[in-house]
Amino acid sequence: MAIVDGTFHFTQTPANPAYVPTVMIAPTELQMSFFDRVKNTISHFLMIIHNYSALWRFDPIFHEVKPTFPGLQDAMQKSSLVFMNSDPFVDFPAPRSSRVIDIGGISISYGHKSLNQTWSAILDLRPTTILLSFGTFVQSHAMPERYKKSIVDAFRSFPDITFIWKYEKPEDRISEGVDNIIDSMWVPQQDMLNDPRLTAFITHGGQGSVTESNAAGIPLIVIPLITDQIRNAYQVKRNGVGIVVVKESLDTPDNLKSAIEKILQDGSYREKARKTARFLEKRPFPAKDLFVRNMEFLAEFGPLRQLDHYGAQLNFIQYYLIDVIAFLSLSIVIPLV
Repeated sequence: MAIVDGTFHFTQTPANPAYVPTVMIAPTELQMSFFDRVKNTISHFLMIIHNYSALWRFDPIFHEVKPTFPGLQDAMQKSSLVFMNSDPFVDFPAPRSSRVIDIGGISISYGHKSLNQTWSAILDLRPTTILLSFGTFVQSHAMPERYKKSIVDAFRSFPDITFIWKYEKPEDRISEGVDNIIDSMWVPQQDMLNDPRLTAFITHGGQGSVTESNAAGIPLIVIPLITDQIRNAYQVKRNGVGIVVVKESLDTPDNLKSAIEKILQDGSYREKARKTARFLEKRPFPAKDLFVRNMEFLAEFGPLRQLDHYGAQLNFIQYYLIDVIAFLSLSIVIPLV
């Protein structure tokens, strides 16, 4: 499963809003300010409420197929292991219980195909090539016209750079009159990220794109659009492998132009991106090995109730020590009255 806030009582995967950014909120700076923590805490508890109110809605879907299938909340609570789409080497540090196994990047293959002749020729056009893609579900053609115009104007100002733009409606002729923009309805993203001729990647910050870029060692310019992409963007910023551009700033081309100039001129981004790729490849326990060995162990010895802990049975007041803090506060205040 992906990282989801407020699922402790279902999966026993704790999260502390004091220093762990939620999926919906990311700090404006690498260290959360007081008001960042206020927003983060509100977001955390809203997610708890959402999860409690939303999970039961899935039960009728399962029961249509198999009436005896347990409720989703019950199934999550009784799970022996929770495999998380997270990698502790690049994600924000967070508390973990023994039943949580981080397998972020499990789908990454470190062997990749060479680009075909057409794409290879495009990467040979200029010494610098930058890829722009907003992923599978976010369609570039659906962006506001002023954003698209700003992107085109920004790219036009770098005539010595080839920009490959995943753009889904060729009839828009988005690159018409701009020689250094190559628009395409589809790009071989993972293979292109692993080609040494690619210089940087402009992305929306989806989990898949960030994971692939980390593995390939490509510096990023992240323009987050929704939900978890904001958190992913500031994860990239924290690790020093990229720059965040707020989407509202695309009203003009200036911020995107500045980000492109910075990612090209400041060698620290490429250096840290390459270092990240090296230690992800060389980490002691690859994600696939963790998954397979834990599943084999679970198949032989499960269910692993030894990994359950009492904290999951505590209510909200007990879990966050509100009762203890209130008692101690009163114990100090009352004698002074």
